[in-house]
Amino acid sequence: MKAKEIIIQALHDNFSEFTEDQASAVIEALKLEGFVLMPKELSDEKADDQAMFAWGFNLKLFKFENRYMTAIQVEEFRLNWCRNKARSLQHEYRLLIEAQEQSHD
Repeated sequence: MKAKEIIIQALHDNFSEFTEDQASAVIEALKLEGFVLMPKELSDEKADDQAMFAWGFNLKLFKFENRYMTAIQVEEFRLNWCRNKARSLQHEYRLLIEAQEQSHD
């Protein structure tokens, strides 16, 4: 069955009672047609990972500007910064998905 036919059949069936093989076939067909599947929400774990990655880029400058902070103060600041960065990333991701959904309506 062609990719387009698989997608159309899945939409008509409303994905009800799909087996794992059928669901995999639909996902592969969507990929063949050029679609990109993304989760609707950015998970806490991924947001935390991205925030820690971003912290690594800012670490050298931060240490230079705050060289008189104690290790405890630096760690407290890092935790707060990463928490806020993760929250910001999740919000930006949500806005991206909403904008994309509106462009397809």
